[in-house]
Amino acid sequence: MNIYDDIASTIAKTLTDCVAIDVVYKRGAQTIPLKASRAGTGWNVQQRETGGGSELSDRDYIIQSADLPFTPIDKDKIIDNGQTWKVLGIGSEKCWRYCDPNQRLIRIHTKRDS
Repeated sequence: MNIYDDIASTIAKTLTDCVAIDVVYKRGAQTIPLKASRAGTGWNVQQRETGGGSELSDRDYIIQSADLPFTPIDKDKIIDNGQTWKVLGIGSEKCWRYCDPNQRLIRIHTKRDS
């Protein structure tokens, strides 16, 4: 392990220990309790409906990749403080991506499920 790996590992652990909240990741009937950090998406998405526009709520979650035993897919759900967030890609981007070169952290894109 080199110094970069040590630093990346420390940052990932600190993020989980100091910032993360308890959430539940859900795929079908399977539920997995996780520690996740909330993050903004950096996207301003609007949905146009007949009779006007309504803004969609979106949020990213950052988790330790080792904590999720499978790859996120569209329409999985994250339950956060009683609110349901649907895992969805944004534009041409898939619903998740690694946050670091060592693939310790995953950023998952979500939208509030109505």
